[in-house]
Amino acid sequence: MKKPPTERQHALTLLKQFHHSGRSNAVLAEAAYVTPFITTLFYGVIERRLTLDTAVRRYANVAFDKIDPDTLLLLRTGLYQLYYMREAEHAVVSETVNLSPHKTKGFINAVLRSAVRDRTACLAEVNDDQPA
Repeated sequence: MKKPPTERQHALTLLKQFHHSGRSNAVLAEAAYVTPFITTLFYGVIERRLTLDTAVRRYANVAFDKIDPDTLLLLRTGLYQLYYMREAEHAVVSETVNLSPHKTKGFINAVLRSAVRDRTACLAEVNDDQPA
């Protein structure tokens, strides 16, 4: 029996739809299932995209433009939860890695674990006073 999608999976699906349509309010309004967690993650990733991408550039061992769009979206959602939501770090890393395809699990794990270790320095570097 297949497990129902998690809130993180729902948020990722909505973010993919936004990426294709560019209409955040419409995507969320048309969603069949929305919770406060999904809403926060959805709008937060959109709002903080530049800051999150700065973190990806800092921790990824490959060129930013070589990262697959789905992998980049997973990294953004994981980093947003680590930096801006009060989620347990180990749970964020584990859940994000579990949502990724097998070929990217190690990469996503490495980036997120680096972000956990270096969180304060990264946020200070991007001067995160303003939304991106």
